[in-house]
Amino acid sequence: MIGGATTSRVHTAVKIHPNYKRGQTVYVNDASRAVGVAQTLMSVNARAGYVAELRGEYARIAAAHARAQEDKARLPLAAARANALKLDWSGATSRRSRNSSALKF
Repeated sequence: MIGGATTSRVHTAVKIHPNYKRGQTVYVNDASRAVGVAQTLMSVNARAGYVAELRGEYARIAAAHARAQEDKARLPLAAARANALKLDWSGATSRRSRNSSALKF
C-alpha cells in the first residue's frame, strides 16, 4: 500500500505499479482507508476481483497520462539552456539592514 503526501493515484499507476512485480500495488489516499484495503486484499473471495479492478483502473490512468504527455511541447535541453534567464548583477547595490542586531521572539 502506498499513500501520503509524496505520491498520488497517477504516480502509483504510471511509475510504481508497472515496476512492482511481486504483488499488487494499491494507492490509499487516507490512512483510515488502509484497513479496508488490507481486509480486501487478505480476503480469499474478494482479492481477485479487487486486484483485477485496480489493474484496469491503473491501465486507464496510465494511458490517459501518456496521452497528456504527448501533447506537451518540450524544448531540447540545449535549447532550454540557451533560453535560461540571464541576470546582470554587476550594477546592483544592496542596503545595510536597519536592524543589525539579532531579533528575539
